[in-house]
Amino acid sequence: MTVLPKNRHMLVEPIDAPEEPSSGILVPDDYVSKQSNEYELVKVLALAPDCSTSVHGALGRRALVEGHMIKDVKIEGIKYKLVLENYMLAVLDDAQ
Repeated sequence: MTVLPKNRHMLVEPIDAPEEPSSGILVPDDYVSKQSNEYELVKVLALAPDCSTSVHGALGRRALVEGHMIKDVKIEGIKYKLVLENYMLAVLDDAQ
């Protein structure tokens, strides 16, 4: 199945950040923290056709987005992450 974003959304994949040290507090295995980072580093997988041309260069690249604006959706048991284009703060230039 292919997910095609619409209405100025971008399909993104989080880039794993180094894990913070454990606090030593035990929680259930299925516990999910509601706290999100202020900013998240993601890879842009797909863009809605109506996204502005200013974000078209982000496709396939790493971008910085507002973490609390990432929408988690589950379709047929698969988790996806969507974010509106105007919550992208920067695109990282990996060229050295």
